[in-house]
Amino acid sequence: MVATSESLISFLAVATASLLRFEWLSACHQQAHNRPIWAYMQAKNKPKWAYLMAIGKYELLISKSHGLNKRREGADPFRPA
Repeated sequence: MVATSESLISFLAVATASLLRFEWLSACHQQAHNRPIWAYMQAKNKPKWAYLMAIGKYELLISKSHGLNKRREGADPFRPA
């Protein structure tokens, strides 16, 4: 019973975090740096979930490059090592 309640609590925590992240990404289309992606998706008649996936991939790219930048201590993350 304890393992079940722990896994349920873990699941609820992950689900809540995912919903909060989805709400944050939903608000991103109002920010200036995301408007070109939103305009492109609207022009191509893409659904909103495709736009949210594009924003998520963009953020993943930025977070990866930021991690590389931190490891190389101030180097340009978009220039090869």
